[in-house]
Order: sequence, then structure tokens, then C-alpha cells
Amino acid sequence: MAHSHRLPRGRIDDLFDQTQTPGFLDGIGHGYMQTGIEGLQGDVPHVRPPTLILWGSDDRTLAIELGQEIATRLPNGKIRVITDSGHSVQLDHTDLASASIEEAFQE
Repeated sequence: MAHSHRLPRGRIDDLFDQTQTPGFLDGIGHGYMQTGIEGLQGDVPHVRPPTLILWGSDDRTLAIELGQEIATRLPNGKIRVITDSGHSVQLDHTDLASASIEEAFQE
């Protein structure tokens, strides 16, 4: 998150507690690091519905190029980069994330 100070204290504690769960880091490593764009190549071209990818401009977890590449490979994909936001766009800028999703459904 780019702005963890925007989260209620209890939410920060919840997120920290999740990282303490046995196997959490192994699961994250397996789930995120294994796939990359290579693991998605077979599935992405078959996703036909319009697809919106929200990406934080300050994401330090995944490079923006990954989101851009996925969006270009989706037949009806587009990416919206939310400035001043980290990996958890929906937490950093709930209002912009919600508005972006609503706009996507109206198109």
C-alpha cells in the first residue's frame, strides 16, 4: 500500500496477522512468483468479456509492464493506472477504484 496511514489500525493488524500464518510466505511466493505472464498466456486470449485492470502507479510488488502486457493480450482489456497508489489500489484509493469499476460496467 502506498498509504497505509489511510487504513484503520485494526486492518493493519489483520494484514500483519495474515503474514504470520504458517505457510503464508510460501503460498505467496508460489502463487505470485510462479505464474508471471508466461503462466497466463494460454488463458488470457480466451477471456472475452470486457476486462478492466486497475494498477497502482507506485506498485512495488508487480511491475506496471505486467499489467500493461496483460491488458494488451486481453481481447477486450484495458488498464487504468491509479496515481499515488500502491499494489492495493482498492485500499489506497477506494473511491477511485469503485468509480473505475462502475464506469467499466457502464461502457
